[in-house]
Amino acid sequence: TLTEFGTAILTEARRHGPVDAVASANIDYWQDETMKLGCNALGIPFLVLCRENHTIPWTSPWKHAHIAQSRFRFEGAGTAVFSQATKDAYAPAFDNPDDLWITGAPRYDRWLDLKPLPEARKDHIGLITFNDPGYAAVNVFTEVARIFEQAAREESARGLTWLVKCKKKGDRDETLERLGQVDAPNLRFEYETPLFELFPRSRAVVGYNSLALLEAMLTDAPVVVPCWGETRPPRRDVLLDYNDPLTQRVVSFAASPGELHDLLVRAARGERLKTGTPEDRRALFAANIHVPQNGTASRKVQAFIEHYVERARRREADRKLAS
Repeated sequence: TLTEFGTAILTEARRHGPVDAVASANIDYWQDETMKLGCNALGIPFLVLCRENHTIPWTSPWKHAHIAQSRFRFEGAGTAVFSQATKDAYAPAFDNPDDLWITGAPRYDRWLDLKPLPEARKDHIGLITFNDPGYAAVNVFTEVARIFEQAAREESARGLTWLVKCKKKGDRDETLERLGQVDAPNLRFEYETPLFELFPRSRAVVGYNSLALLEAMLTDAPVVVPCWGETRPPRRDVLLDYNDPLTQRVVSFAASPGELHDLLVRAARGERLKTGTPEDRRALFAANIHVPQNGTASRKVQAFIEHYVERARRREADRKLAS
C-alpha cells in the first residue's frame, strides 16, 4: 500500500540519520500522498510550504468548490502559505485553521533590500511568457510576442538584449512553434535565466497574470501589462487590476497592440517608463504576498517548522511515559 511504501522509505532514511519532519510544496498532489501517509504512520510531521498563491479572485471560490466536491481534508501537520488570500482559499480543508500559517515567501527575502543598478547597466527588455492555456490569453500572447520580436528587430542597433523568459523547455519550444520564424538579432528565448538577474537589468518587463510581475515590484524595473481582448477580462480573473489606482501608479497598461509597441520602443530608446514610488511598489507586492513586519519570511518558516517538530517530540515523550 502507499502507507507501507512511504513508511519503508522513511524507515530507510532514518537508518542514515534522524528525520524530524518532511516538507512538501503542495497540500493535495498525489505525488506527495505516500510520504504523508508514511509520516503519519511514524509520527513524523508532514509539513507544506505551499508554492501556490491564490490572489487572483476567482481561484479562492474555485478552490472551495474543489475541496467540497472531493471531500478533501488536509491530513498533514501544518501548512505555511504566502498570503491571507491563500489561507482563506485552503481553510475549508483544515480542521484547525491555526495549522495554516501565513509566513510570506522565503524566496523573496533576498529581494527586499536589492539596490537599483545604474541606468548604464540596464541593457535588457523582458517578456514573461503567458503562453500556457491556463492563462486564457493564448491569442493575445501570440500578438504580444510578435510585437516584442518586431520591436527587437527595429531597435536592434541599440545593442539591447530582448529576452523572452520561458517557464521551462517545453514552454520555449511551444512559443517558438507558435511564432514561426524570428530573425531579430538580439532576441533570445531562455528558461534558465533567474528573474533576480533579469529584472534589475531591465528597461521594461512585459507580462500578464504572473507572480513574476509582483517580483518585479521589488526592483525598479518598469512593468508593462497588455490590456486588450483576452487580457482585459473581469476583475475576478486578473492578478493586477487595471482599474485599481495603486496598480495604475506603478504599472503601464497597454490598451492596444500599438500602445504596447510604442512603450517598448520608448524603453529601448532610453525613456524611463512609469514605475511609481518604491513605497507604492512595495505596497502592491505586500497586498498579494505577506511581508513580515519583523524578521524575514525564512525566519517565519523556521518558526513554523520548529513548532511542529517540538510538538511531535512532546507527543512522543508523552507516549513513552504513558507506556
